[in-house]
Amino acid sequence: MNAATEFDVGPLTWVKSEIDLALERAGEALGQFADNGDATQLKFCRTHLHQVRGALAIVGLDGVTQFTDALEAVLDDLEQQKIAADANATGLIKEALGAIRHYLDDLVNGEPNQPLRLMPVYGRIQTLRGQKRISATDLFFPDLSLRPPRRAAAPSLSRGELQQLLRTQRARFQRGLLAWLRNPVDRSGVAEMLAATRQVEATQELASARAFWWVATGMLTALSDGTLPAEVDVKQLCARIDLQIRRLLEGSKNVAERLMRDALYYVAQADSNSDLVRQVKNTYQLANALPAAQTTAPQEQQRRRLRETISATEDAWNKFCAGSAPALQSFRDQAGALHQAVEQLPPATARRWRWKSPPRSCWPRTPRKTSPSSATTSLTRSMSWSPASTVSSPTIRRNRDPRCRCSTKCRGRRRKSCWSDRSP
Repeated sequence: MNAATEFDVGPLTWVKSEIDLALERAGEALGQFADNGDATQLKFCRTHLHQVRGALAIVGLDGVTQFTDALEAVLDDLEQQKIAADANATGLIKEALGAIRHYLDDLVNGEPNQPLRLMPVYGRIQTLRGQKRISATDLFFPDLSLRPPRRAAAPSLSRGELQQLLRTQRARFQRGLLAWLRNPVDRSGVAEMLAATRQVEATQELASARAFWWVATGMLTALSDGTLPAEVDVKQLCARIDLQIRRLLEGSKNVAERLMRDALYYVAQADSNSDLVRQVKNTYQLANALPAAQTTAPQEQQRRRLRETISATEDAWNKFCAGSAPALQSFRDQAGALHQAVEQLPPATARRWRWKSPPRSCWPRTPRKTSPSSATTSLTRSMSWSPASTVSSPTIRRNRDPRCRCSTKCRGRRRKSCWSDRSP
């Protein structure tokens, strides 16, 4: 994976609790607005969401920041009554807040940084705002610091010769673009654009200046062999390449980040056998920037429910270890809920996670003097959950509870009801 997908969760963990708190408060304000229609609560919700947006920008989650910007825009439209404040709108906003929280939880749990996983909800948000054209590249953020491989030095040209060459190649590119727009089935126009782009790329000496033209050549190569559809966004991208040639004629070598991301996205989408296309994909590691096959909705809900239940169980255990005796009952309730959640897993996975709670008489009546950190580590190790492909059965060690109230009945004969399960 590249730097864009191998996200450093260190800075995120520092602000994760504040982000979760702000998301919770935003959800509460949204709920109050849905109940009583107080528009002031929308402003509070947007304020809390803006705090989340700032934290996400600081830690470098550009895709989630873009997602949050769209959600803020929806709240602003609701506040200005540009959008009907019905159950559909509030429900979508609530779902989007949950999507942000779950995405960040996935990052902390080791999932790659692939903002395109938020695309289904993002598309519905933009549709609610009245956006007719929604581009997946809004959430596509590959690592643009990478550079194309080295090549032979570019021929030295005077400024006049370079200007003349660029004018010639731009005219060639425009002829090819016009021919392709008139007849998308005829690929001869694409071949003209590809040849012109190669000539422009050959004039660039620095790798940073050559990167875009190298990627654009790969995109046009995929278009010429038919592995990219002649859709509207691709046509607009070709027109923007023509404008970039004009900027070169004007003396500017700067390339907009969005233009580079768009070109890389279509290269990533192309299923081409071209060596150049494969080289562009490998250089920018585009396969890692695209999400794999999406998990089905029921499986995703089970995963989230398990994570939330495990987190609540861990919190109750921490409180009990800190000396709060009433937290023991909460821990038992959460452990029971965890048992029910495990029973809903697929049979092969559930068999590895089934466990039987000890009798109530075997639970201690007073808090043990246990270190919260060590107890939490032990609990988390025994109860942490992962998908079926990576789940390993937790090892359970049965130890005699010296304070078992039914010891007078078993008299040390090791009856199961007198033993408690403890994780190592």
